[in-house]
Amino acid sequence: MFVNDKIARMSHSPAPQFGAIIIGDEILSGKRQDKQLPQLIRLLPAPGCHPAWAEYAGGERTRLTEVLHRAAA
Repeated sequence: MFVNDKIARMSHSPAPQFGAIIIGDEILSGKRQDKQLPQLIRLLPAPGCHPAWAEYAGGERTRLTEVLHRAAA
């Protein structure tokens, strides 16, 4: 009985929220296609578990610092 109750509670709890930061000047310039975000989504084990947000950034240091500060807030 206890195990079933625990499973029922887990199934009703919201999925954890997380995001993805994709870094690459080549992606932003169109030289390469992003394969990381689709791969991340495919690899996630839990149903309904998907990134709440994604942000693309080039390799410029100041921009990366801003992106990381926002993500950590």
